Amino acid sequence: MRIVYSLIVAITRGILYAVLDKLLIQMPIVILCFASSIFNTIFFGLVFYFGRYYTDFKKYFQDKNTLSLFILVTVLFLVANALILFAIKSKNATVASLIEISYPLFVILFTYLFYRTVHLNIGSVV
Repeated sequence: MRIVYSLIVAITRGILYAVLDKLLIQMPIVILCFASSIFNTIFFGLVFYFGRYYTDFKKYFQDKNTLSLFILVTVLFLVANALILFAIKSKNATVASLIEISYPLFVILFTYLFYRTVHLNIGSVV
């Protein structure tokens, strides 16, 4: 399934970036992010409630390490998404995505630097 998920992400990102290329001509990034945040809050709020995730909510934030990682991931997610929008708006989706495509190299680098692990081998690719 990992290959299917990865392909679906690649396809949806391709569609997303192509549409963003046109949308960002007409709409400010702040409005797009604000409206997306409202939609995400409603959607994941419903998933959170009906999936009964609220019963375990506290336990995820009791451990300081988990809380620190959560804060870091949240900030990085925000920064990465904002910067790709600025990159698309300043040039175009194709150029932005061709540069962004180098991110797997940084995944390899930071996985090694942070955890001293290399996840890339012939068996994991196939």
